Amino acid sequence: MRLVSERRGTAIIEFAILLPVLITLLMGIICYGLYFGAAHSVQQLAADAARHSIAGATLTERQTMVTGFVNTHGPSYFLVRTERLTEVSATEQSGGRLRVRISYNATWLPIFGFSKPVPLPPATITRDCVILGSDA
Repeated sequence: MRLVSERRGTAIIEFAILLPVLITLLMGIICYGLYFGAAHSVQQLAADAARHSIAGATLTERQTMVTGFVNTHGPSYFLVRTERLTEVSATEQSGGRLRVRISYNATWLPIFGFSKPVPLPPATITRDCVILGSDA
């Protein structure tokens, strides 16, 4: 009967039970944060490349400027590896607009190490930026 009434050590047992749950939550927050950081960097890279390309006179020149900007400045963006870019394009839209699209394979991020029951975001991050062309 002495073991039933003894209260010493209950806090450590409760902590041992809750510790895996807390670690899982913390790892999820960190991994999703890294994914969102990479998605933001891809969006910012697309926006900066579009702004850079506005000086081009023709679509071909703008496409060259976008590709050059992404290859030169891409590695300086948080969590962006240029070898993982699957699409870098610049296309003309109606009304003199220019759309820059960047797709990024994010499967190397730690979030994709989780098991299938965890809802995972898309493995390819695709972001667009549409700006008015210089002739509009």
